[in-house]
Amino acid sequence: MKPSVLLIFQAPRKRNLYVNILPPLGILSIAAYLEKNNIPTDVADFTIENRLKKEIKNYDVVGLSLNMANIATSLEMIRHIKRQNPKAKVIVGGPSCISNPLYFTDNEFIDAVCTGEGEEAFLDYIMQDSFMDGKEVKGLYTRKNKNFVYGGERQHKNNLDEYPFPALDKVKIHKYNTPIRKRFPVSCVMTSRGCPFHCIFCFHSMGYDWRARSSENVVDEIEWHVKELGVKEICIQDDNFSLDINRAEQIFNLIMKRNIKVKLQFPNGLRVEFIEFDLLNKMFQTGVWLIGIAPETGSPELMKTIKKGMDLEKVAQVVRWCQKIGINTYANFMVGFPTETMQDLQKTSSFIKKLNPDFIQIARVIPIPATPLYEATVNDEIRSQFGQEDGNFFGIPKLVKSEIPKKEVARFIKKIHMTFYLNPVKIFGLMKILSLPRLIKLFVYSIITGNI
Repeated sequence: MKPSVLLIFQAPRKRNLYVNILPPLGILSIAAYLEKNNIPTDVADFTIENRLKKEIKNYDVVGLSLNMANIATSLEMIRHIKRQNPKAKVIVGGPSCISNPLYFTDNEFIDAVCTGEGEEAFLDYIMQDSFMDGKEVKGLYTRKNKNFVYGGERQHKNNLDEYPFPALDKVKIHKYNTPIRKRFPVSCVMTSRGCPFHCIFCFHSMGYDWRARSSENVVDEIEWHVKELGVKEICIQDDNFSLDINRAEQIFNLIMKRNIKVKLQFPNGLRVEFIEFDLLNKMFQTGVWLIGIAPETGSPELMKTIKKGMDLEKVAQVVRWCQKIGINTYANFMVGFPTETMQDLQKTSSFIKKLNPDFIQIARVIPIPATPLYEATVNDEIRSQFGQEDGNFFGIPKLVKSEIPKKEVARFIKKIHMTFYLNPVKIFGLMKILSLPRLIKLFVYSIITGNI
């Protein structure tokens, strides 16, 4: 008899800090892959739900996806699971487990830790009965008695078309939402994995090798979202959607050829060196209304230090192209880097004014484990606090060698946001894009968190 599986995405404790509630593609992809292999699997997303459909005791294996915001609440959930069902095997994965797996092998309630992409590792863990006797599985730390054994690194799958679409039929799609949208219901799609760039602050949870789904496979999923799930807007979640411009063009050509009516946005940001005017024009014709761009800084000197590698003039050119075509823009910046100076902050402020996108987000720099930034700036005391603070992306940066006082960083973020969004011309422009209730929600959110 095959084991029954429950996959959980736990909400952070500071739930009010998160206004973008979108489907957890990680556990939904694993659920679809397990179901394809005849493993009965349920999904519980506690960002939109309050209780389980079945009792914990009905499951043999429970998996949880952990990120920097939900570690503490997930560990509380794991203790609850083990109290209710001591025989259940608990496997954890997600970005936090990939970046710092040994933190979780110290937890007495955890039976396996996934150190990479989870579809095949999770299936192997179940099919080989590894959770019964602690056998080694590639890509996993598995418990054997009181210790863990590591099965070694698992190679990434290159042909992503072999994976089924994420099991969005297992969640209530109408409960997901984001205030920055044109249509509803809203969902998300990931068309590629991996990132070949080397920004010092970014953790590559899917590796440096960029792997992309075929254009036909991507459009098949978009069409499924629209026709079967009733979705009217899709957020493309890739880190590097347009790395292959020809593939990007093929995707938009197919959407138009099939006459798929859907709004599209790219909130995670596109690399400007892989954007041209003709591509943007085609995107607009297809239904793209918003793209994100993430230069992170307006200082050319700091740009080199953080190894972002973006040409600020090309950033400005892409924004001008979007304004000409009719695509709205969302610019992302980060402040509080260790070597950042007040002069760098001033350059960022000036660049934002020059750029004049429709939306901005200025985030505090938070060192993530296993990144060059973390290794260079975080001391042992801070390392020992890993996992103890929910929602820490909204805390004051805990950098050891920052040249700018923490209060100055917070003051800068607040000032830029207030100056940018309280401009009457900007408010009038945003009212043409978003409804008044959503604008108010965004404004309150930015006041509470210092972000938007």
